[in-house]
Amino acid sequence: MRHSRAPQHRWGGAALNRIRPWHWLGCLLLLAATLIHAQERNIALSGTGAKADGQRRVALVIGNGAYADSPLRNPVNDARAMAASLRELGFEVIARENANLQQMDGAVREFGRRLERAHAGLFYYAGHGMQIKGRNFLIPVGADFEHEDEVAYRSLDAGQVLDKMDSAKTQVNLMILDACRNNPFHRVFRAKRQGLAEMDAPAGTLIAFATAPGSVASDGAGKHGVYTKHLLKQMNERGQPVEQAFKQVRIGVVEETRERQIPWESSSLRDDFQFRPAPTPVTGIVTEAALELAFWEAIKNSTRADDYAAYLEQFPKGRFLPLARNRHMELQKPAAPVPQTPPMTAPAKPAAAPRPAAVSPAPTLPLSAAAAATAEATATPSFSLPGSGLAAANFSSDDAWLAVVGRDGQLQIHNAATGAAQRTFSLTQALSAVRFAPDNRHIAVATEGGETRLLDIGSGKEIWRRQPHAGRVMSLAFSPDGRYLLSAAAQGDVELSTVATGATVQRLHNEGLPMIEALYSPDGRYIAVVLGEGRSQVVKVVEVGSGRQLLAVAAAAAAFSVNGRYLLAAAGGHTPTLFDIASGQELRRFARYPLAIFAGAYAENGRFVATVDADGRGQLLDTRDGRPVGSVRGPRVQPRATAFSADVGRFAVIDSEGRIAVYRFEEKS
Repeated sequence: MRHSRAPQHRWGGAALNRIRPWHWLGCLLLLAATLIHAQERNIALSGTGAKADGQRRVALVIGNGAYADSPLRNPVNDARAMAASLRELGFEVIARENANLQQMDGAVREFGRRLERAHAGLFYYAGHGMQIKGRNFLIPVGADFEHEDEVAYRSLDAGQVLDKMDSAKTQVNLMILDACRNNPFHRVFRAKRQGLAEMDAPAGTLIAFATAPGSVASDGAGKHGVYTKHLLKQMNERGQPVEQAFKQVRIGVVEETRERQIPWESSSLRDDFQFRPAPTPVTGIVTEAALELAFWEAIKNSTRADDYAAYLEQFPKGRFLPLARNRHMELQKPAAPVPQTPPMTAPAKPAAAPRPAAVSPAPTLPLSAAAAATAEATATPSFSLPGSGLAAANFSSDDAWLAVVGRDGQLQIHNAATGAAQRTFSLTQALSAVRFAPDNRHIAVATEGGETRLLDIGSGKEIWRRQPHAGRVMSLAFSPDGRYLLSAAAQGDVELSTVATGATVQRLHNEGLPMIEALYSPDGRYIAVVLGEGRSQVVKVVEVGSGRQLLAVAAAAAAFSVNGRYLLAAAGGHTPTLFDIASGQELRRFARYPLAIFAGAYAENGRFVATVDADGRGQLLDTRDGRPVGSVRGPRVQPRATAFSADVGRFAVIDSEGRIAVYRFEEKS
């Protein structure tokens, strides 16, 4: 992996799921496949977080304000904000603005069709409404009434929407009517009642009014109506029951209007419902037994002595100790020659050097002998940056820029060759992760409090800001086409969002230990994660689309080749090893490191592998024969995070104090 490392993590890193840890990841991969295939077919995907049909959420949102008589300033703004928020919360949204009667009627019909097999339906209306003979009517734009008896035929009966919900048999139905503004036709009607009439909520339904029956609501002097402003806020409260959300809306509106407007609800809900569900609780205690079991599951079918040596080192009193010893001794016997394998990787760019026709097994020299073949180590960094408290770094894909973030809330972008400062963004919150978008024009950052943001580097404009997680975000990764952003939080929840708007596509929760990082392969076909904590880590690779696990190895770090076909893993924590992902076959094993490998990367031209060990020292290896061709032996530090340039010619190390230094490998032929 050539991207920045999150604090206290190695090469890849993720938490152990105690029971079936890949079920949630399989769901994510199936979703990712749907997105990728839809892009290829130019299919527009609507909705976010939609699961199976039984869990779908469907909403109809209408905002009418352009009335010829008594226009309203806020309904369209309210409806737009409501539609955007509902999409983010997982609703398929039908939206209409300044709709006439025919358009409103057509939207209700479409709403009814989409409600079939859905779990929840929501109808939101902002605009003029009135009650006639105890029935509530929503007024279309362009409506013209001379007498009260015309209203039923020239406006939308709110009961018609309830009928659609009832026919669809959705389990949860919400009707929200911010339609109690002054009636512009009041002066020509005989009935003098204003506002809307009380409605009984059918079974499984909650009807919410912006104000009490017969009363009038304020259109609002700001960007939104008073009621909708408070509703938008409460909808985003994680884990809050819907009844509690409307109660908090009522409290906020009453306080703001000094009791001139009192929202009101009628409810017969039978199922629990939350606009933004709470995260699934995760286990807070990391047990040695869970780590050992996951480690053993990853190596139990291995044919590599190093895997069992790693188990014996990390679990000297483990439950599988006798079996591990026996297999380790058996596998130390001389092995038959390994046949040659196909090329490791294709060049990423036309100018890149071609790969050799075959790859042969690498020599397993002791590191001391291998290092003796290299030039004298570089003792000082190319440059270092002042300050401390840095948490993560990332090189742009063209290797021109280096981004660093820290606990002071500063996002700094530097010239990657000289360290000269280029841009600084002050984001106020402690930052924990950073990633350049593939276009190098945008950059994503994340905070220790669970927030993610997307920025335009050139203008400095914040494109969007969201808080999908409840705790520290440890990892960010863009899909290869740059359309989606994957974020992983310390407590194990993972979110896939669109880069264009930040809207949630899917949110999943790991019901086990924290997941630290997830990696996209450059071709988008695979996702790799590292599970575990401390020395007991396991790398697993899963195929996008099928969710099928292709590779599992006891390793402390992972990185994909540029074509996505191969995986570099720090097997046993100490041995850089190359695997063919599709077959799971080991292609090359490099020299074993005395210290654990902290991070590593595969060069974009496929010629080199770079590593950094637990002392912060770098090694550059030739993928053709495993020969060390460069090293950096700077001052010993305990790495907190690392980042590699795309050509792996440079790497950055953030030490345990949050200080950063950038080194350059001196390649030797």
